[in-house]
Amino acid sequence: MKRPLSIEEQIEYLKGNKNIVFSDMDKAKEYLYKYNYLNLISAYKYMFHNGKDDNDSHIYPEPIDFNEYIEIFEHNRLEEQKLLNLILDFERIVSSIISFEVLNTYKNLVEEECIEYNNVTFYSFLVNKYDLSDRTLSYFLKKLYGKNSVSPYIALNKTSFSNVHDLYLNMPKKIKLKIICKLNEENIFNNLDLQTLNNDFKYINGIRNALAHGNPFVVYHQSAYGKPRSVKEKVAVEKTLSRFVNIDIKI
Repeated sequence: MKRPLSIEEQIEYLKGNKNIVFSDMDKAKEYLYKYNYLNLISAYKYMFHNGKDDNDSHIYPEPIDFNEYIEIFEHNRLEEQKLLNLILDFERIVSSIISFEVLNTYKNLVEEECIEYNNVTFYSFLVNKYDLSDRTLSYFLKKLYGKNSVSPYIALNKTSFSNVHDLYLNMPKKIKLKIICKLNEENIFNNLDLQTLNNDFKYINGIRNALAHGNPFVVYHQSAYGKPRSVKEKVAVEKTLSRFVNIDIKI
């Protein structure tokens, strides 16, 4: 583990190792303190270095003003907020439609088979009707049978985006098309279709989680679970980003 550095030590390190110059020292200290080294420097250093030396250290041939990092960070921060808002709208729409469709499918089952409306029959319906992951079933089991159990309506409304994705994968094609139609009406995506949403859903989920936790988009674009992404994965993430309307994140 690397030794944590004070703000002053970070600045000295940036001067000596990243060829960064500081025209406004107070501003630099404020940004490093508020947004941290990883979000400001590590996220964008690839835009400035020129390969590596024999010691596997990045080469920065030209002096770089710290304000250049700030400009890119601020530009992307505003775009990332716009993107997150679009994703949250996407999540609300998909979650609401899926909740409605699942509950009405359950209602039809109850009426056809003359069984009771309760948490037990709803959970049994989920198990038998859909091919859900163990994680999703565990969530519903806890919500429907746990100490502070809730109704199916609330369990569906409060479920995670990952569980929503799992439910979406189990929806009939006509329901998926209905969801896509509504999303396109809301001007969230550029001409979304069934195939692109199937391909992009997991990346939308990952982008949402990254931005919601304050991480720059470029960090998600560059790596997954602490490991660098393949070129193929990076292209897939870029394609997902391009689906959203009027987003201009520098990568």
